Amino acid sequence: MGLRRSSARSRVSAALVLGIVALHAPAMALAAPPEAGVLSTTTYPTRAVAAAAGQLAWLAMDVGQVTVRVQPLSGGAIRVLGSVAGPPEGTDALTASTAAIAFDGTQYVAMLDLRYGRGPSRNTSYELIAGTVGGSPRVVLSCNVKAPERPVGAVAVAGGQAYVTGAFCDAPRGLDLVGPAGPPASVDPTGKAPMSGAATWLAYTKPAATQVTNVAGAGSYLAAALGRSPSPLLVNANGQAVIGRDLVAPGAPLRTALGGLPAEPDPVGQLLTADRLVYVFDRNDTDSTRSVFQDTRIRVQSLADGASQSIGTTGHSDPVALAIESNQLTVLSTTCTGQIVVRNLDLTKVPAGGVSGCPVKFARRPLLLTGRRLAVPISCPNGCRGHYEITDDPGNVLGKPVRLNLPPRGTTTLHFTLSKQQVYVAEVRPQSDSPWLYTGREWYSAPVRVAKKGGHR
Repeated sequence: MGLRRSSARSRVSAALVLGIVALHAPAMALAAPPEAGVLSTTTYPTRAVAAAAGQLAWLAMDVGQVTVRVQPLSGGAIRVLGSVAGPPEGTDALTASTAAIAFDGTQYVAMLDLRYGRGPSRNTSYELIAGTVGGSPRVVLSCNVKAPERPVGAVAVAGGQAYVTGAFCDAPRGLDLVGPAGPPASVDPTGKAPMSGAATWLAYTKPAATQVTNVAGAGSYLAAALGRSPSPLLVNANGQAVIGRDLVAPGAPLRTALGGLPAEPDPVGQLLTADRLVYVFDRNDTDSTRSVFQDTRIRVQSLADGASQSIGTTGHSDPVALAIESNQLTVLSTTCTGQIVVRNLDLTKVPAGGVSGCPVKFARRPLLLTGRRLAVPISCPNGCRGHYEITDDPGNVLGKPVRLNLPPRGTTTLHFTLSKQQVYVAEVRPQSDSPWLYTGREWYSAPVRVAKKGGHR
């Protein structure tokens, strides 16, 4: 009996749920063949990439050194702006890392936020770097501190000035200005991420409100929260801002629902221009957060009439829109075989169709349980590479992580060792209440064929 598709999520808690989850970004791989509609593709060693004024700027850390580089968006020579020592090494195991850069074509500000340990041993290594394309990078802040868990901050550039929120190293709380020398200076002690900058406009979050500020003139305004989430938060060169699903503007600060957005799932807003919103969404609505396995699509939507163009991300995961000019869209993504790339897409030529993202599919046949060993046959339509683990409904890891390195259309069988209790559940469940498998795209009921009962004893 094969896998049976179902949308009844409420049944999941009553059965064994198995989910394949990517643990970390995979290693580099060989370049893929040219794709239709792709004007250029460049490989980068980091996802901390920003685009502005026809240039790309990115931040990379290697052997304790942090390097800032720029390159023309159309390709060409890479300029190394300089390297600085990275933040002090933390203690205990690395549990999370965030790197971000904001860039306006002339000036940049970047941050590294590395979290170590858990509980009382939790500590953070943090570094803030700023500079211009005509000079060398400057370390503004660098430290390792013991600190309770707190949200990751953000960086932005607006009106030729750099800003940061959530900085460590005894920086002022809230929103700070990063000047050409000295430590950051407080701008708004209540400011926090999310934050966005464009031209002379800066938008950031405050308690129960969103502040949209023209740092070079008049027109600043405050948009009330209205009980709705402030994330995502984007601002454009006209001072319009998208807050979650709402649009605000100078002279119109009341949050008004933006027409044309999909009813669900929530779009992940990533780029706002004077006339278009570019965002990422998952057509299958498999989870509230994106993953490399979902059917991710990029949508380019008109602010005027809501008309939109949907672009598949075949062979790529976790796309981020960096810039758009006319019909040329610059997108950062990770290929299913491990490359971090920036692609320039011609929106008039990018083909539709294909299997989007980097799904991991389960074979449509019963899973074989031999003793305590569960065999899980999978395939990767667009390829997959990295370490994966399988978990049950409460989040217990079943067996040890398994490394995958499959080419497009590759297949394999993963083997996991279940606990005695998990084996017992699999053996006694009637076929009408079979265990459930989560493919990252959809839920399936997957019968388990027991080779010989008694594996729980």
